[in-house]
Amino acid sequence: MHRLRDIQSSTLVVALIVLLLIVGAVTTPGFTVPGNFGVILQFSAPTLIVALGLATVVLGKGIDLSVGAMVVVAPQVVLQLVAFGVDEPVALLIVLAGSVVFGLVNGWLVAVVGVPALIATLGTAQLLLGGVKVWVLESNYYPVSADSFLGELAFRNILGIPSSVVVAIVLALLTIGLWQFTAFGRVLRGVGDNFATARNGGAPVRGIQVSTYMVSALLACVAGFFIASREGSVTTTATAFSPMIFVALTAVVIGGVSLSGGRGNVLGVVAGTLFIGIIANLLTLNSFSQAAQNFVQAAALLSAVLLDALLHPREEETAKSGDL
Repeated sequence: MHRLRDIQSSTLVVALIVLLLIVGAVTTPGFTVPGNFGVILQFSAPTLIVALGLATVVLGKGIDLSVGAMVVVAPQVVLQLVAFGVDEPVALLIVLAGSVVFGLVNGWLVAVVGVPALIATLGTAQLLLGGVKVWVLESNYYPVSADSFLGELAFRNILGIPSSVVVAIVLALLTIGLWQFTAFGRVLRGVGDNFATARNGGAPVRGIQVSTYMVSALLACVAGFFIASREGSVTTTATAFSPMIFVALTAVVIGGVSLSGGRGNVLGVVAGTLFIGIIANLLTLNSFSQAAQNFVQAAALLSAVLLDALLHPREEETAKSGDL
């Protein structure tokens, strides 16, 4: 077990990715076609964007179950505002700002009021979905105009690279900088590793916690724009238990960001996202049903959580920094 703890999770995931690539090349016709790798990257990019924000929360020993709601609600509100006559750029800015305020509320509930993160973010997710449906939306289906900024967003290329992939890479680099080279990142790891010690050392622990939820909500909003652009429409049938929650959380945990807080790196999150993306692609190419894909993703999440629990025993971690 101690040897396993010494192995970098990102190294392990990269090894698993290589194994998947070999298996896919041998068993699945069309998997090694260059265009297919482009598809994997395009579909993985929004997941990575969400996972980066979620991982920032988890690094500080929190959890954000509202990201799935934000992903689906953000483009809905933009399209409804446009239908009301608001200019699209203004609508996008309003929703981006609104996502930051939503994250601020999540952070306030968790860090200041003391509501358990699981309950707080699940509750705000339901409130967001229900409130938008009741007070804002006027339709159950919103097409995305192909010639609008949102409609073109996922299909733009920057130096020949899909815009979603470029944005995901830039955000990953910014997250590396935030985690590794700023006082914010150092305090965040300290909060996740031992909240009491960080607080007694004079660190602004409450502010750090609130900030992580703001980052998470903002990135989920951005990811929602890319997903709506790619799909070409949005509906209002989503629930708070969006598949995006499970996919992004699986990528985070598989990538080595411990649910116990204080441990993890961005490259692991990137690797975890690609791992999940390749699995989904292989299942799709082999004509597995959506139910089967959901089963595999759930099994992957449970396996990753189990491994995290074995490597970082709950009794030891909760003694240091409390429960979620």
